[in-house]
Amino acid sequence: GKTYTALNIATEMANLKPGKIALIDTERGSASKYADIFEFDVLELADDHHPERFIEAINAAVEAGYLYIIIDSTTYEWTGKNGCLELADAATRRMKSPNSYMAWKDITPLHNRFFDAILNAKAHVIGTTRSKVDYVQEKDESTGKTKIQKVGMASIQREGADYEYDVMMDMDSDHYGSITKTRCAALDGKVFNKPGKDLAKVLVTWLSSGAAPTVKEPEPVEDPETRERIIKEMVGMALEAGMSDEKWAAEEAKFVGLSNKELQDKATAWANALERKLAEQRAKAEAAA
Repeated sequence: GKTYTALNIATEMANLKPGKIALIDTERGSASKYADIFEFDVLELADDHHPERFIEAINAAVEAGYLYIIIDSTTYEWTGKNGCLELADAATRRMKSPNSYMAWKDITPLHNRFFDAILNAKAHVIGTTRSKVDYVQEKDESTGKTKIQKVGMASIQREGADYEYDVMMDMDSDHYGSITKTRCAALDGKVFNKPGKDLAKVLVTWLSSGAAPTVKEPEPVEDPETRERIIKEMVGMALEAGMSDEKWAAEEAKFVGLSNKELQDKATAWANALERKLAEQRAKAEAAA
């Protein structure tokens, strides 16, 4: 499973490059069942999965001198109690608007800070993620009908989250880990049976090579799924604002050449402007009544 595998990799890395292991547990003490096999300390986040709680836990582990930090699992930052989805739903209800896109202007920065904390931590961070069966709709050319096609497994996190990590590995039910994305050339396309010592050796060698790392803002990864999501949010805001097709076409043309971060900043500005416009409309309606 994901918990055992994360602990096994961290332990083998610590055998090669000594350091303490901390595990941030969102799954009600499940990691403690491996306390007789691995040496690690646990911080439980059982009832509050607000992104800030994760950030605080990561920072606390770094300050306490832990070299290896496991987050088991990052899914709860997205779907858990006080997680991003729940925060967005609450914000939408407060705004009394059928358009949920505006709610994300405050939630997206929170989510981004969570990943910034992971990427900028002066420690090696291993994040686990729950997964679900992923499907797509495809048109059958022979019949003209739409069919649902299973395309594998998908992480239960925000679209594009996988692109934030240096290495991504999918585990199957037979305990094989397949590297699906990596910045380490030595791991490209590799498959590990019960990942542990072999994988740890490659990671420690890679991470120990070259100059000492400096704390800096992570380079943006231009994930096409993230870009598509942002543009969908902007389409929703354009429709609610009553933007004409011609005006939308002119605005969309300005997106060319923008990074995902620049596009997200633009979407946030749109959401703020639309919120002000709707507030003015409500005020006028109340005054007229």
